[in-house]
Amino acid sequence: MINYAAETHRGNVRKLNEDCYAAAPELGLWLVADGVGGHASGDVASTLTRDTIKSVYRDTGNLVGAIESAHQVVLGAIARKEGGANMGSTVIAVALKDREYQIAWVGDSRAYLWDGTLTLLSTDHSFVEALVAKGAITREEAFKHPKRNVITQSIGVSPNAGLQVDEITGVLARGEKLLLCSDGLNDELNDASIANILSHHVSPEAQVNELIKGALDSGGRDNITIVVIDPDEALPENKITESLITRQAHLHTDAENPDLDRHTIVMDKPANLPEHSGGVKKTINNLFASAKKIFK
Repeated sequence: MINYAAETHRGNVRKLNEDCYAAAPELGLWLVADGVGGHASGDVASTLTRDTIKSVYRDTGNLVGAIESAHQVVLGAIARKEGGANMGSTVIAVALKDREYQIAWVGDSRAYLWDGTLTLLSTDHSFVEALVAKGAITREEAFKHPKRNVITQSIGVSPNAGLQVDEITGVLARGEKLLLCSDGLNDELNDASIANILSHHVSPEAQVNELIKGALDSGGRDNITIVVIDPDEALPENKITESLITRQAHLHTDAENPDLDRHTIVMDKPANLPEHSGGVKKTINNLFASAKKIFK
Protein backbone atom coordinates (compact mmCIF):
# COMPACT_ATOMS: atom_id res chain seq x y z
CA MET A 1 0.00 0.00 0.00
CA ILE A 2 1.32 3.41 -0.98
CA ASN A 3 0.71 5.97 1.73
CA TYR A 4 1.07 9.61 0.83
CA ALA A 5 0.03 13.08 1.87
CA ALA A 6 -0.02 16.27 -0.18
CA GLU A 7 -0.90 19.87 0.56
CA THR A 8 -0.44 23.34 -0.90
CA HIS A 9 -0.61 26.70 0.89
CA ARG A 10 -0.65 30.27 -0.43
CA GLY A 11 1.82 31.40 2.23
CA ASN A 12 1.80 34.55 4.32
CA VAL A 13 2.57 37.12 1.61
CA ARG A 14 1.39 36.11 -1.84
CA LYS A 15 -2.20 36.92 -2.81
CA LEU A 16 -2.36 34.04 -5.28
CA ASN A 17 -1.24 30.43 -5.05
CA GLU A 18 0.63 29.61 -8.26
CA ASP A 19 1.65 26.16 -7.00
CA CYS A 20 -0.29 22.97 -7.61
CA TYR A 21 0.27 19.24 -7.24
CA ALA A 22 -0.95 15.93 -8.58
CA ALA A 23 -1.41 12.79 -6.50
CA ALA A 24 -2.47 9.88 -8.70
CA PRO A 25 -1.58 6.63 -6.91
CA GLU A 26 -3.58 4.67 -9.49
CA LEU A 27 -0.95 5.79 -12.02
CA GLY A 28 1.94 5.69 -9.57
CA LEU A 29 2.44 9.40 -10.30
CA TRP A 30 2.97 12.40 -8.02
CA LEU A 31 4.22 15.87 -8.90
CA VAL A 32 4.62 19.45 -7.72
CA ALA A 33 4.40 22.35 -10.19
CA ASP A 34 5.34 25.91 -9.26
CA GLY A 35 4.24 28.79 -11.49
CA VAL A 36 7.19 31.02 -12.31
CA GLY A 37 6.91 34.14 -10.16
CA GLY A 38 7.27 37.51 -11.82
CA HIS A 39 5.50 36.39 -14.99
CA ALA A 40 1.76 36.71 -15.56
CA SER A 41 -0.48 33.67 -15.11
CA GLY A 42 1.94 31.40 -13.30
CA ASP A 43 -1.09 29.59 -11.92
CA VAL A 44 -2.31 28.89 -15.47
CA ALA A 45 1.10 27.55 -16.48
CA SER A 46 1.43 25.28 -13.45
CA THR A 47 -2.10 23.92 -13.94
CA LEU A 48 -1.46 23.19 -17.62
CA THR A 49 1.83 21.55 -16.65
CA ARG A 50 0.17 19.31 -14.06
CA ASP A 51 -2.74 18.32 -16.29
CA THR A 52 -0.57 17.66 -19.35
CA ILE A 53 1.87 15.47 -17.46
CA LYS A 54 -0.94 13.41 -15.92
CA SER A 55 -2.67 12.96 -19.27
CA VAL A 56 0.43 12.11 -21.31
CA TYR A 57 1.84 9.81 -18.64
CA ARG A 58 -1.49 7.99 -18.40
CA ASP A 59 -1.43 7.45 -22.18
CA THR A 60 2.25 6.67 -22.69
CA GLY A 61 3.95 5.83 -19.39
CA ASN A 62 6.77 8.16 -20.50
CA LEU A 63 7.53 10.62 -17.69
CA VAL A 64 10.22 12.65 -19.47
CA GLY A 65 8.09 12.80 -22.61
CA ALA A 66 5.14 13.99 -20.53
CA ILE A 67 7.20 16.88 -19.14
CA GLU A 68 8.44 17.77 -22.64
CA SER A 69 4.81 17.76 -23.78
CA ALA A 70 3.87 20.14 -20.97
CA HIS A 71 6.51 22.58 -22.25
CA GLN A 72 4.95 22.54 -25.72
CA VAL A 73 1.43 22.91 -24.33
CA VAL A 74 2.36 25.98 -22.26
CA LEU A 75 4.24 27.52 -25.19
CA GLY A 76 1.20 26.90 -27.37
CA ALA A 77 -1.08 28.62 -24.86
CA ILE A 78 1.30 31.60 -24.76
CA ALA A 79 1.30 31.84 -28.56
CA ARG A 80 -2.51 31.89 -28.62
CA LYS A 81 -2.58 34.42 -25.75
CA GLU A 82 -4.47 31.95 -23.58
CA GLY A 83 -2.82 33.08 -20.38
CA GLY A 84 0.01 35.51 -19.68
CA ALA A 85 2.88 36.22 -22.04
CA ASN A 86 6.02 34.35 -20.94
CA MET A 87 4.14 32.34 -18.31
CA GLY A 88 6.03 29.32 -17.02
CA SER A 89 6.31 26.65 -14.36
CA THR A 90 8.84 24.43 -12.66
CA VAL A 91 7.99 20.79 -12.03
CA ILE A 92 9.28 17.83 -10.03
CA ALA A 93 7.56 14.50 -10.74
CA VAL A 94 7.98 10.93 -9.54
CA ALA A 95 6.71 7.74 -11.17
CA LEU A 96 6.68 4.84 -8.70
CA LYS A 97 6.25 1.17 -9.62
CA ASP A 98 6.42 -1.07 -6.57
CA ARG A 99 9.61 0.37 -5.00
CA GLU A 100 11.29 1.45 -8.22
CA TYR A 101 11.13 5.19 -8.80
CA GLN A 102 11.89 7.57 -11.63
CA ILE A 103 12.17 11.25 -10.77
CA ALA A 104 12.23 13.91 -13.50
CA TRP A 105 12.29 17.66 -13.18
CA VAL A 106 12.69 21.11 -14.70
CA GLY A 107 13.55 24.12 -12.53
CA ASP A 108 14.15 24.31 -8.79
CA SER A 109 11.32 22.32 -7.25
CA ARG A 110 12.96 19.46 -5.35
CA ALA A 111 12.90 15.77 -4.49
CA TYR A 112 14.43 14.41 -1.27
CA LEU A 113 14.90 10.91 0.13
CA TRP A 114 14.08 10.49 3.84
CA ASP A 115 15.23 7.47 5.86
CA GLY A 116 16.10 9.23 9.10
CA THR A 117 18.65 11.21 7.11
CA LEU A 118 17.62 13.75 4.48
CA THR A 119 19.24 13.39 1.04
CA LEU A 120 18.61 15.77 -1.84
CA LEU A 121 17.99 13.70 -4.98
CA SER A 122 17.35 16.40 -7.56
CA THR A 123 19.70 19.18 -8.68
CA ASP A 124 18.23 22.67 -8.97
CA HIS A 125 18.30 24.29 -12.39
CA SER A 126 19.39 27.57 -10.85
CA PHE A 127 22.09 30.20 -10.89
CA VAL A 128 23.24 29.47 -7.35
CA GLU A 129 23.35 25.71 -7.98
CA ALA A 130 25.75 26.40 -10.85
CA LEU A 131 27.91 28.41 -8.45
CA VAL A 132 27.86 25.54 -5.92
CA ALA A 133 28.81 23.03 -8.61
CA LYS A 134 31.81 25.18 -9.57
CA GLY A 135 32.85 25.49 -5.93
CA ALA A 136 32.37 29.27 -6.02
CA ILE A 137 30.01 29.20 -3.00
CA THR A 138 29.04 26.67 -0.35
CA ARG A 139 25.63 25.05 0.11
CA GLU A 140 25.13 27.21 3.20
CA GLU A 141 25.96 30.36 1.24
CA ALA A 142 23.53 29.31 -1.49
CA PHE A 143 20.69 29.23 1.06
CA LYS A 144 21.17 32.96 1.74
CA HIS A 145 22.38 34.07 -1.71
CA PRO A 146 20.58 37.18 -3.09
CA LYS A 147 20.21 35.54 -6.52
CA ARG A 148 18.84 32.20 -5.36
CA ASN A 149 15.58 33.10 -7.13
CA VAL A 150 17.19 32.92 -10.60
CA ILE A 151 16.45 29.65 -12.41
CA THR A 152 17.96 28.42 -15.66
CA GLN A 153 15.23 26.02 -16.82
CA SER A 154 11.45 26.31 -16.91
CA ILE A 155 8.40 24.84 -18.58
CA GLY A 156 7.09 27.45 -21.03
CA VAL A 157 8.31 31.08 -20.79
CA SER A 158 9.90 31.31 -24.25
CA PRO A 159 10.48 29.10 -27.30
CA ASN A 160 14.06 30.41 -27.23
CA ALA A 161 14.66 28.88 -23.80
CA GLY A 162 15.94 25.37 -24.43
CA LEU A 163 14.45 22.58 -22.33
CA GLN A 164 16.53 19.84 -20.71
CA VAL A 165 14.63 17.44 -18.46
CA ASP A 166 16.85 15.81 -15.84
CA GLU A 167 15.99 12.44 -14.37
CA ILE A 168 17.23 9.87 -11.87
CA THR A 169 16.08 6.36 -10.99
CA GLY A 170 16.37 4.19 -7.91
CA VAL A 171 14.74 1.67 -5.61
CA LEU A 172 13.25 2.54 -2.23
CA ALA A 173 14.39 0.37 0.66
CA ARG A 174 12.14 -0.47 3.58
CA GLY A 175 11.46 2.66 5.63
CA GLU A 176 12.47 5.14 2.92
CA LYS A 177 10.16 7.95 1.81
CA LEU A 178 10.18 10.52 -0.96
CA LEU A 179 9.55 14.21 -0.36
CA LEU A 180 8.61 16.55 -3.21
CA CYS A 181 8.37 20.30 -2.65
CA SER A 182 8.25 23.71 -4.26
CA ASP A 183 10.93 26.21 -3.30
CA GLY A 184 8.52 27.80 -0.84
CA LEU A 185 9.70 25.11 1.59
CA ASN A 186 13.48 25.05 1.07
CA ASP A 187 13.71 28.84 0.72
CA GLU A 188 12.41 29.13 4.29
CA LEU A 189 13.92 26.03 5.91
CA ASN A 190 17.38 24.64 5.29
CA ASP A 191 17.89 20.88 4.97
CA ALA A 192 18.77 20.46 8.65
CA SER A 193 15.53 22.18 9.65
CA ILE A 194 13.48 20.03 7.26
CA ALA A 195 15.13 16.89 8.65
CA ASN A 196 14.43 18.00 12.22
CA ILE A 197 10.72 18.36 11.48
CA LEU A 198 10.53 15.03 9.64
CA SER A 199 12.29 13.28 12.51
CA HIS A 200 9.56 14.21 15.00
CA HIS A 201 6.74 12.66 12.95
CA VAL A 202 6.22 9.37 11.17
CA SER A 203 2.98 9.61 9.17
CA PRO A 204 3.09 11.46 5.83
CA GLU A 205 0.12 13.60 6.94
CA ALA A 206 1.86 14.81 10.09
CA GLN A 207 5.10 15.44 8.21
CA VAL A 208 3.42 17.51 5.49
CA ASN A 209 1.40 19.54 8.01
CA GLU A 210 4.40 20.31 10.20
CA LEU A 211 6.64 21.21 7.26
CA ILE A 212 4.08 23.70 6.00
CA LYS A 213 3.72 25.12 9.50
CA GLY A 214 7.50 25.43 9.79
CA ALA A 215 7.77 27.27 6.47
CA LEU A 216 4.95 29.63 7.47
CA ASP A 217 6.51 30.29 10.87
CA SER A 218 9.81 31.12 9.16
CA GLY A 219 8.20 33.73 6.93
CA GLY A 220 6.03 31.97 4.38
CA ARG A 221 7.05 34.47 1.70
CA ASP A 222 6.18 32.16 -1.18
CA ASN A 223 3.59 29.52 -1.96
CA ILE A 224 4.39 26.18 -0.29
CA THR A 225 3.57 22.76 -1.73
CA ILE A 226 4.69 19.44 -0.27
CA VAL A 227 4.12 15.78 -1.13
CA VAL A 228 5.39 12.90 1.03
CA ILE A 229 5.21 9.37 -0.41
CA ASP A 230 5.66 6.28 1.75
CA PRO A 231 5.34 2.84 0.07
CA ASP A 232 5.16 1.15 3.49
CA GLU A 233 2.33 0.95 5.99
CA ALA A 234 2.38 4.06 8.17
CA LEU A 235 3.57 3.50 11.74
CA PRO A 236 1.78 5.02 14.73
CA GLU A 237 3.26 8.32 15.90
CA ASN A 238 4.30 6.75 19.24
CA LYS A 239 6.63 4.33 17.42
CA ILE A 240 9.12 7.05 16.57
CA THR A 241 12.57 6.29 17.97
CA GLU A 242 14.35 8.36 20.59
CA SER A 243 17.37 8.77 18.30
CA LEU A 244 15.21 10.61 15.79
CA ILE A 245 13.46 12.73 18.39
CA THR A 246 16.75 14.00 19.76
CA ARG A 247 18.07 15.10 16.34
CA GLN A 248 18.88 18.84 16.46
CA ALA A 249 18.75 21.46 13.71
CA HIS A 250 19.33 25.19 13.36
CA LEU A 251 16.44 27.39 12.22
CA HIS A 252 17.44 30.44 10.20
CA THR A 253 16.10 33.79 11.44
CA ASP A 254 14.90 36.64 9.23
CA ALA A 255 18.20 38.41 9.90
CA GLU A 256 20.05 35.47 8.34
CA ASN A 257 17.52 35.07 5.54
CA PRO A 258 16.80 38.54 4.09
CA ASP A 259 13.62 38.95 2.09
CA LEU A 260 13.66 38.68 -1.70
CA ASP A 261 11.12 40.01 -4.14
CA ARG A 262 10.31 36.29 -4.65
CA HIS A 263 10.13 36.75 -8.42
CA THR A 264 11.86 33.99 -10.32
CA ILE A 265 13.81 34.92 -13.44
CA VAL A 266 14.41 32.35 -16.15
CA MET A 267 17.72 32.62 -17.98
CA ASP A 268 17.07 31.92 -21.65
CA LYS A 269 18.96 29.19 -23.45
CA PRO A 270 19.03 28.29 -27.17
CA ALA A 271 16.01 26.29 -28.26
CA ASN A 272 16.53 22.54 -28.38
CA LEU A 273 13.04 21.11 -28.33
CA PRO A 274 12.54 17.37 -28.91
CA GLU A 275 10.23 15.95 -31.54
CA HIS A 276 7.13 14.07 -30.43
CA SER A 277 5.15 11.37 -32.18
CA GLY A 278 2.29 8.97 -31.83
CA GLY A 279 0.20 9.14 -28.67
CA VAL A 280 2.16 12.09 -27.29
CA LYS A 281 1.37 14.29 -30.32
CA LYS A 282 -2.30 13.34 -30.18
CA THR A 283 -2.47 14.14 -26.48
CA ILE A 284 -0.81 17.53 -27.06
CA ASN A 285 -3.41 18.43 -29.69
CA ASN A 286 -6.23 17.45 -27.34
CA LEU A 287 -4.74 19.54 -24.53
CA PHE A 288 -4.34 22.52 -26.86
CA ALA A 289 -8.05 22.27 -27.64
CA SER A 290 -8.96 22.01 -23.94
CA ALA A 291 -6.80 25.00 -23.07
CA LYS A 292 -8.47 27.06 -25.79
CA LYS A 293 -11.88 26.34 -24.30
CA ILE A 294 -10.74 27.14 -20.75
CA PHE A 295 -8.80 30.35 -21.37
CA LYS A 296 -10.54 31.97 -24.34
